[in-house]
Parts: sequence; structure tokens; C-alpha cells
Amino acid sequence: MSRLAFVAFLTFALVAKSLAAASLEFSAYLDDGHDQFFSLFDPDAKATSGWLRLEGTFHGYELVAYDKTQEVLTLRSDAGSLKLKLKSSIVEDGPAIPVPPPIDLQAQLRVEEEALAKMRLRYTERHPAVRSQLHRIELLQAPLRPGESPEERVAEVHLAELKERFPESHPLVQRQEALLAAIRAQHK
Repeated sequence: MSRLAFVAFLTFALVAKSLAAASLEFSAYLDDGHDQFFSLFDPDAKATSGWLRLEGTFHGYELVAYDKTQEVLTLRSDAGSLKLKLKSSIVEDGPAIPVPPPIDLQAQLRVEEEALAKMRLRYTERHPAVRSQLHRIELLQAPLRPGESPEERVAEVHLAELKERFPESHPLVQRQEALLAAIRAQHK
């Protein structure tokens, strides 16, 4: 009887893990000619990954491959691999830049803190990636200004990170500025 209970528990654990992974969405892809960037969204936690490159992580999944022709992103975790198809877009009259779904700032902070914990396993506090992640968390933890939305805060943090790495004229910086403007227009 205990063997049957073990098998039932193992089956339940695998199903629960796959259901948790199934809630992830591959929401955006950007190829600027030099790099590929991917964005994932967890609708249950209302958390977004921001822009990630291959080998980036989100909710315990590492981005390992992208099939451009099929628009499929492959993720890997301890539980195995997961393939996510790029969520189809619906074109409607409205702003040119789609405004992201509502963000739970506390959930976003948990995601960022998980990423920091993983970085600390590989790098010292002096490593630029760790310092950058600490700065990102600090910005997200700061109190919202009057009238500022969590979506606006996250977009501002992403924009600041992009401006550290790219010139103002870079397409990624320009796109993020347009996204921030769209978010601000929606929340005003």
C-alpha cells in the first residue's frame, strides 16, 4: 500500500509542476539585429520577466533555445523542458505600443529576489550582474510616487537598465521609451 501511495504522490507532484509551468506565457520577442530578447509573463503571479536573453531565468526556468520559424521558446528546469509558443497578437485600433498587463509589484520583487539568489550562487557581490540586480530590486522597493503605477515603475527600471547598456538611439531604448509613454498615457 505504501508503494501505491508513493506512486500517487509522485504523479501528483509531476502534474502540479506541469500545471505551474503551464501558466507561463511567452508574451514578446524582440530581435534588434544584434541580440534576441524575450519576455515571459506569469498570469497567476501577475509578474513579468522583463527582457531576457537566452540563458536568462524566470520562475526557475532557463531560456535555452528559440525557434524563430515556429516562434517557440524552449525553457528548461530541474523538472524538464517546456516549449512555449509566442502568444499571438491581436491588432486593434489603439496605441502603437501594447501596454503590458497589470503587474503585482510584490510578485515582481519576489521574481527579482529569486534571480538575485541564483546569481549569488555563481558570483560575488562585486560582480556587475549582482550589483545591477541589487540596484533593480532597490528601485522596485522604493515607494511609488503619487500617481505612479506599478507598471510604470517596472517600465522605468527596464528603461534605466537599457540606457546603461545602449545609446539613446538604440531601438530597444526607443521602444522602451514608447512603452513607458503608452503606460503613462493609459494611467493618466
